[in-house]
Amino acid sequence: MNPPIGPVGIAASVRLLLELDRSLSPSDRKLLEVLMLRPGPTSARELSRRAGTNLQALYGALDRMEARGFVVRQRAGSSTSFRSSHPSVILHALVEPGRKAAALAGELEQPLARLYASGGLEESIAAPQPASTTSSPAAAASWLMDLVGGAVREIWFLGNETPWFDPAPALEGEIAKRQGAPHAVNVRLLVPPPEPDGDRAPQHARLERAGATVRYSAQFAAPTVIVDRRWLMLRSGTSGGARTGSPVYVRIDSPDLCRDLLNAGEAAWEQSKNGGSPAGLSLRAPETARRRRAAPPPAPDRLSGRTPLR
Repeated sequence: MNPPIGPVGIAASVRLLLELDRSLSPSDRKLLEVLMLRPGPTSARELSRRAGTNLQALYGALDRMEARGFVVRQRAGSSTSFRSSHPSVILHALVEPGRKAAALAGELEQPLARLYASGGLEESIAAPQPASTTSSPAAAASWLMDLVGGAVREIWFLGNETPWFDPAPALEGEIAKRQGAPHAVNVRLLVPPPEPDGDRAPQHARLERAGATVRYSAQFAAPTVIVDRRWLMLRSGTSGGARTGSPVYVRIDSPDLCRDLLNAGEAAWEQSKNGGSPAGLSLRAPETARRRRAAPPPAPDRLSGRTPLR
């Protein structure tokens, strides 16, 4: 259950929700934000001040919002004020197109995937290709879906696997499908231990039920995928070298590089099997060891000048 949103959080969440609706112009979004956060009727002049727009543009926006059922116009004698419609009505209207789009996308996913796979996907993967980079998670997810869909031997996930699964929810199903193929593909995840209350542990359990093998190790920092000991995908750094920039995804056709990485991967795999990085344990030193490292060194004895043993 999500914690309640405070007043500041409500304003930020309303703004984010309205920004997701591309049918609203920037001025319409700002006006609706002001109205939804106002507890009662507000005059046009006050709305103009709060929304930062002139009255002429404001009245046009109010007419558009009223036509969509988002604004209620109230008249009292010669004065007119405005207030938002009930928030449940507005929120439903904002998310309903997304619900319909999600349902339609679910119906189209499998037919379009079959059509996509019939277009010579295996031949394109078999052909040698130069290294490619992108800062688009969607483009990287598409590359990985192609590689996983064409895998014939094995797939390795090294390091945090979340950057691969988040932009491609269908990747989990594609892995399960490869496990059920006539010649099952061996899928291994050598990844950091999951947080106790996070989403990764349930996902690992689903992947294991589908036939994948999951072990835990903190040895690999950059999220990496190796397919058939030939294809390498990794996410590293940010574009332009800026810390706040987008991550860079790299796809490389290099059996030699895959071999070198898998030498380290297989060694870490055996180490985790033998208890080097037990599943489910955070790789932290015991409490007593941490305290010992953090404690300052003992001071020399004032009389002898010798440092006492701990």
